Amino acid sequence: MSPLYAEFLMGHKTGGLAMESYVRPTVQQILGEYLQAVDSVTINEEHKLRREVETLRVEKSSWEAMRKELDDIKKLLYQ
Repeated sequence: MSPLYAEFLMGHKTGGLAMESYVRPTVQQILGEYLQAVDSVTINEEHKLRREVETLRVEKSSWEAMRKELDDIKKLLYQ
């Protein structure tokens, strides 16, 4: 995570530097940076496991779709 974004997240000023005048990240940019770092800075693995479950659900649905397509092709071939 960018140190500047970390400072913004903590509500700190950058020490009078002109950076605050030139760099104004959007909420989405800061959120994106935070989500990349959240697993590294937390002890609780809930977030990591939740993402893993979601990834596996998507993968499972993809496999199920391919399986259905394969079954449909088999039906057409063996009629």
